[in-house]
Parts: sequence; structure tokens; C-alpha cells
Amino acid sequence: MRLDKDKWQKAFEKELDKAEKRQSSKVRRYYKNQYYKGAESFLSSGQTSFQLLFSTNELLKIYRNLYEDIGLQFAKWYARNFDKYIKKGVNPNQYVDEWQNSFASYGSAVGAERVTLVSGTAKATLQKVTRNLMTDIDFQNLGIAEKTRILRSQFNRYSAFQAERLVRTEATSAANFATLKSANTIFPAADMMKEWVASFDDRTRSTHAEAGASEPVPQNEPFMVGGALMMYPGDPSGPASEVINCRCSIAPFPKQTAQATGEITDINFGLGGGTRTGYGLGDFVADVGATVASGVQDAKESMRPDAWSKIVPKNAKVNDNYLSLLKERPKLQSSNNGSYASGNTIVIDTKRFNSDTIGRVLAHEFGHVIHKQREWVLLSSRKYHSIDEVVSFYKSQRKKIGINKRGEEKFKYFDHVDKFSWNHRNSIRKQFPNLTDKEFTEDYAAVADYFGAMTKNKVGWGHSNSYYRSEGWRHAEMLAHAFENKYQGNLVFKKLFPEIYEDTIKWIDELINL
Repeated sequence: MRLDKDKWQKAFEKELDKAEKRQSSKVRRYYKNQYYKGAESFLSSGQTSFQLLFSTNELLKIYRNLYEDIGLQFAKWYARNFDKYIKKGVNPNQYVDEWQNSFASYGSAVGAERVTLVSGTAKATLQKVTRNLMTDIDFQNLGIAEKTRILRSQFNRYSAFQAERLVRTEATSAANFATLKSANTIFPAADMMKEWVASFDDRTRSTHAEAGASEPVPQNEPFMVGGALMMYPGDPSGPASEVINCRCSIAPFPKQTAQATGEITDINFGLGGGTRTGYGLGDFVADVGATVASGVQDAKESMRPDAWSKIVPKNAKVNDNYLSLLKERPKLQSSNNGSYASGNTIVIDTKRFNSDTIGRVLAHEFGHVIHKQREWVLLSSRKYHSIDEVVSFYKSQRKKIGINKRGEEKFKYFDHVDKFSWNHRNSIRKQFPNLTDKEFTEDYAAVADYFGAMTKNKVGWGHSNSYYRSEGWRHAEMLAHAFENKYQGNLVFKKLFPEIYEDTIKWIDELINL
């Protein structure tokens, strides 16, 4: 079996560029926020200690989110490309929950070893700049507006540099870790080999070029890289001299005798692989993962409404992880006449929703409360406010489905579903044999309501036209349905509109990361 290394690395770096751009903007925004707070503190009080800034908890969250986000991207990328070379396809979506937990835990473990240094470096930068300015006569004679402008200009540069350095180092680690994890969903590690593929960069280290020219090694064995043992490029257990700014990739592939989910036809670009225990951090990964999981569970339980056990059946299919996003514990009530969220109270129609479907309406109504508490969308009878990330997503979705087009092109996106008619609903029922009638009906209705919110019921249905008169209510309804997709899934949505389905989940992840 062969590997086209040039083609592999080109595709890897293309994905890495997208991941780094996405994460760099988030991390840079965090650095700027902290530096600006430091500047304000300095200008108002002369403080130069900044101990409360760049907290380890906040930085741990950045590491966790970075590894989860990039990890999921590369896990799907690898599985998707490997799928081209086996007769029986592999559906990576079934592994998403497992992957997310693994990548988040690993990111927390890596962060736990690095955030003290990262925080210290940022604080030292603040101290150096502000202390120098305390003795700068010209600066001291300036007005507050000009001082603020100068400080922000300096810290904008520092933010860009430090964010890029952090993301570039961790992105390679997260991508290669995820590649191995994804590979292991297809083959056992004992059936795998792996290659180190050096980057195209003319600054590629000679030690990495040598590793790339060496023979493949068994999946569970390390590479020798400049005298250090590393399981993959970016391995956090390796020395900084072999890790920082590395853009090399790992390419796992199965032995000729490997047993996959289907017959291997050839290996040329996207391949399968395995994993190893520890990943350079030993048992610490598991310990951190358990700690993180415990923290999330504690947060969930602290926000769980008192009436939960009375309203939610014990055998209900419910993913309640959204409870940890609440800032205030809501009230939960039952009804026989509709479900809704009003203020901090959630009402669930227990007559309509059973153990198969109640998870959907819970995710929906809790989504409404969460967007209010977190001020993503604020609604009142007279006005609304939506943050930029909500407005931009709403506009991008409307553009994607062609709502602003004219003639035959308008809503052409929906031609194959007959704009959500009951005839169409009945015609596709047989495509979902694993869903009960109630599950299928609620899934289909949720899809129709999502697009109803986007188009003011010109496509789809679910609420009255007057309900959608305000753009804010449309934002809120789209968000609540995105919550359903994120936490409960929707097989009908995923099959009919896979691209938009994935968009909604990524959108919620981005809002959570804010």
C-alpha cells in the first residue's frame, strides 16, 4: 500500500489553515479583551500587577474548546477521506459524542500543563508595557483618549502575535491527535502502521524531514525525532524545540491483513488507523477528563429544576448537558395545552410529548431560556436585541437557501421537499424505519419550523405569521431548534438538509465558546 505524501500533506494543511483561522480569531478576541481591561485598570489606578487577568480557568476553557473544535474537524476529515477506500461506508456522525468528550478532555489535560506559563507570559507583557509608560514623560502628558489609543494599538499587536503562537502550536497537536482517534474507530491499533509526513514549509526542521523520510512504524510505537520519542507531530510530550510551530502530519494506514468495516481497495490519500493510551500525558488525561466531567455534572445538577423527575420519564431519551449552560435555575411545569418558555419558567406539554420525544421539546425550551440568560437574543413586546453572531448566522442561512433570489431561483433549495407538505411528510416516512411515528412527526415538524422561522412561513410552518413578524423572534426560534439538533439530534433534518444541520450545531458551539 502506498501513500501520496504530497497530496496528503496538502490536504492536511488546507484543513489546518481553516482551523487556525477560526480559532485564532477567537483566541485573539480573548487576549484583546484581557489586555484592554489591563489598560483600563492601569489608566484609572496605575495598577501594574494584573493578577486577576488571564485566569487559568479561562485559559483552560480555551484549550478545551480548541482541542474539541479542531479535533472534531479532523476526525470527520480523516473518516470522510478514508471512506473513499472501503466498500462499506463508515458514518463518522455516530462517533461525534465520543470524539467530542475525548478531544475536550485531552485539551484540558494539555492546557493544565501549559496555562500557568501562558498566563504568566501575558501578564508579564502587561507589566512591561505599563511600567515603561509610567516613566515616559511624553506619554504621561497625553490626554486619556490618546493614552487609550496608544495602549490599545500596542496590545492589538501583542494579542495577534500571542494568539497565533498558541493556536499554531496546539492546532497541529489537536489535528494529529484527532486523526489517530478517528482512525481507531475503523481499525484496532494492532492492525495499523503510521507515517510521519513532513510539512512543505522551507523552515521545516531537519529532524522532522528525517522523520518524514524514515520507514513507517507500528501504530503503538513512537517515532525517533531529533533524539526524542514522539507518537505524532505536535505530541505534547515532546520537547518544545520539536513541537512549537510544527505543521507536519501523521498518516495512519492499515496493514495488508487488517480487518476493516469493508474491503480496502487502495491507499493513496485518506486512510484509517489506531490510537494509543496516554498520548504523552500518561494517566493524567484520564484524571483530567474525569475532573472535567465531574465539574460539568455538578453544574448540571445545580441548575436542574426541582420538578424534573416528576415531568421527565426515567426512560426518556434526554441529553441534558445544556443544563450546565444556565446561569440561573429555571422553574419547570407540566401542561396539557402546549409547551413554551416565559421568563425563567418552562412549561412542557406532557400530553403531547412522551419518553421518545420529550427530549426534543426540553432542549428547545431550555434553549430559549439559555439565549435569554446569556443575552444572545433578548426579546420584549416592543423590541429585541441579538448579538452579532446570531444576526450574521441568520443572514448567512437566508442567503444559503436563496431567500433573496427572484423568479425560479427563489426557494429552489426546497424543491425536493415540496416546501414541507403533509404529502411530502408521508412520502418519506419509510426512509426512517428506526423512528416511532411520534419521533418522526416531531422531527419533521421541527425541520419545518426551523425554515418557517427563517422565511416567515413562506417555506415551512410551526408558528403564526404574526409570531415571526419580529426578526428577533425568528432569531430565537432558529436558535431553539439549533439547540435541538445539538443536544437531541434530528435524523430527518440531517438527511434532508445535512449542510444546514451541521451549520446549526457549529453555530451553537460557537455561541457556547463566546
